[in-house]
Amino acid sequence: MATNTQIGNISNIPFFFIIGRPRSGTTLIQSILDAHPNVVIPGECPIILRIYSRYGHLKELNENTIETLIEAIKQLPGIEFWPIDFNEVKQDLLKAKGKFDFQKIIKIIYLNFQSVFPKSEILTFGDKNPPYSKFPKLILKIFPDAKFIHIVRDYRDHFLSVKKTGLISAIEPVTIYLWKRSVIRIGKLARKYPDQIFTLNYESFVSKPESHLRDICSFLNIPFEAEILKFHDSKKLSLEQYGEKNREQLHKKLYSPIDASNTGKWKKELTESEVMTADFIAGKTGSMAGYEKKFRKIPWGLKARLIIRLAVIKMYLYYVLLLKILPAGVRKKIKRRTPELNTFYLKFFKS
Repeated sequence: MATNTQIGNISNIPFFFIIGRPRSGTTLIQSILDAHPNVVIPGECPIILRIYSRYGHLKELNENTIETLIEAIKQLPGIEFWPIDFNEVKQDLLKAKGKFDFQKIIKIIYLNFQSVFPKSEILTFGDKNPPYSKFPKLILKIFPDAKFIHIVRDYRDHFLSVKKTGLISAIEPVTIYLWKRSVIRIGKLARKYPDQIFTLNYESFVSKPESHLRDICSFLNIPFEAEILKFHDSKKLSLEQYGEKNREQLHKKLYSPIDASNTGKWKKELTESEVMTADFIAGKTGSMAGYEKKFRKIPWGLKARLIIRLAVIKMYLYYVLLLKILPAGVRKKIKRRTPELNTFYLKFFKS
C-alpha cells in the first residue's frame, strides 16, 4: 500500500511509453528499465485504453466506481500475471476519492505493481503494450506530457522473427505493410513532438547498449544505473513470482545477456522472393529509417501480385477507419462480425 505522501505526490511523477511493432525489441527495453530502482513498468496488460474507454468520461471517483473499476481490471487479459494486491489498490484509490483524475488512478494502480527488482523513490512510470503503438495520438490525449521510446527494427528481421515465433500469423505482405504504416505514423508524430519521442534502432541498441541506455535515462530524466544491464539475472526471481506453469509466457531470451548477433539474420534465412517482397513494400520507408534495400529492381510479375495484395490490405484498414464514425453501439456490433486482417486477407489469397 502506498503512503499518503506517495499518493499526494503521485500526480507529479511523469509517464512514458515504449512503442514499436511486436518482435522489435520493445520487451527487451521494458525488461531493462524494469530493473531500474526508480522506474515502475509492469508487464503487458492494456489497462489504460480499456479503462479509459469505460471510465474516461466520469467526473467523480467514489467507492462504487472504485469497486466496479477494480472488477473490470481483474477481467483484462494479462492481469493474471501481475503481482498486485487489489485490496491495497482499493485502499489507495479510496485516498484519492473526489474529482475523477484518470492519470492519477492509473499511477496509483501501477504503484502497487510488485516488480521482481527492488525499488526506491519512483521517478517515472512506464508502459509497454503493443496495441498502444496503433494509438499514439489517443495516448497523448490521455497523457499530454508523456514521453515515448520508439523502437524500430529492420523490417526483414522483424518479419523473420514474427515468422519464427508462430505467435502472430506471419503473412508477409500484411506484416511488412503494418511495419511500414507504424514507422510512418510514429515518424510524423515525432516531427510534431520532437521533445517527447525518442526513436531508437534495435540494431544500434544491441551493439552499444550502455551508450544508448545512458541516452534513454537522460531522455526520461532518471539517473543511469549500470546494474540495469544485469536485468537477465532475474530469471530465478521471475520464475518464483510468475510460477513455473507460466514460464512459457515469458520471453526466454530475456534471461540472457544482450546479444548483438541476433541481427541481419534475414540475409541467410529469408528467400529471395521474401526479401524482394519486403523491399518492394517497405524499402523506401526502411531506407529513411536507416535500412538499405537489397533489391532495387523487382520483377513485374511480383510487383503486380503485390499491388493487388496491398490494395486488399488497404481496403480493410480504410474500412476499419470508417467504422469510427459510426455510433459506439453500432460500431461494436459490426466489429464483432468483422474478421481480423489476416483472416480477411486469406479470404482473397491462399498464401
